[in-house]
Amino acid sequence: MKLMGFDPQPLENDGVPARYLADLDEDDFMLLGLSQEQARLLVSDVQCLITGVPVELELADAPTSAAGSLLLNHLERGSEQDQILAAKTLPKICPRGEKRVVSALACKVQGIELEGCSPKLLVVVIEALRELAPKGDSGMINSLSRYLFVDDAKVRRATIMALQGIIEQDERNLKLANMLLAHLEDSDPSVRAAATDALGNFKKNDEDILWGIRHKIDFGDQNSLSIVFHALQDPEEQVRSSAVKVITDASLSARDDGVRERFLSLTLQYMLHPLPAVRQSAVQVASKVSLKGNQRICGQMLFMLQDSDWGVRREAALALSLLGDRTDDKVMQGLQALQGDCERHVREAAREASTRLQGT
Repeated sequence: MKLMGFDPQPLENDGVPARYLADLDEDDFMLLGLSQEQARLLVSDVQCLITGVPVELELADAPTSAAGSLLLNHLERGSEQDQILAAKTLPKICPRGEKRVVSALACKVQGIELEGCSPKLLVVVIEALRELAPKGDSGMINSLSRYLFVDDAKVRRATIMALQGIIEQDERNLKLANMLLAHLEDSDPSVRAAATDALGNFKKNDEDILWGIRHKIDFGDQNSLSIVFHALQDPEEQVRSSAVKVITDASLSARDDGVRERFLSLTLQYMLHPLPAVRQSAVQVASKVSLKGNQRICGQMLFMLQDSDWGVRREAALALSLLGDRTDDKVMQGLQALQGDCERHVREAAREASTRLQGT
């Protein structure tokens, strides 16, 4: 009952024995506050406990083990709605790596297509695997990867998030990294967000994975640039933020100065983008990638101090606090003038930048 969102404490306080539940029907449970579907399932579970259900799990305590075993039974033999409820609930009571549960979820993933179940069930089962599958389970990673290319966007997104949760932080999975790079061009923004977020979590100094990102930037289509930089102009803020992180990590790990210059050249192009949000993201990248005192970048930042968008002006001021020099009169004068900006956040950023430079 607790797993279904109902607090049995009032019954316990009133001294109602557990065996009394055997006398309740669906209507009784609904009067207690459960939905019709929950009531139906609970009546069935109570009867299973009375007749004797095999307890297959050893969890925190006997009641939890019994409840988990019932949920496992629903996952394997219940209706689609029962399976969804079971898949949502099992991660709440089972530890990561519980073999019997992980095995059942894995079998369910493999059998859903054959059973003709809805993508909704597949999403829930994949989400459960994200919480329960052992870290670094290569077999599970390979099994889930096939769902990166299904038609349903929710399934693709759930798969990416599950893979991100299962892969070890320091694992070097080049194949998966390349598949995630491809999903930066996905038609669905939630999938692009998940892909960029997952890429941002790869080990920062993994040269082979970062080479794949740099390769796309160095040899990508010059008309559309690279898909990594293309993510900077995504309409979703989360996608843009993750793209900033990926580009920054890839650039800072580069051993070749020519690669970093390539990054900066592309970044400068995006600083002139017609959309303010894209210009903001490009300024953020430049502030993290450029070396202090880079005249080309600082000159562009001074130009950005006059941008029509206050968010861009603010980011440019913060960037100059990192890249500028207090001996550069143009930088100090530009920041001084910005302290009279009409937008409070810009004025604060300009004052902060001036103070930081004067203290260096």
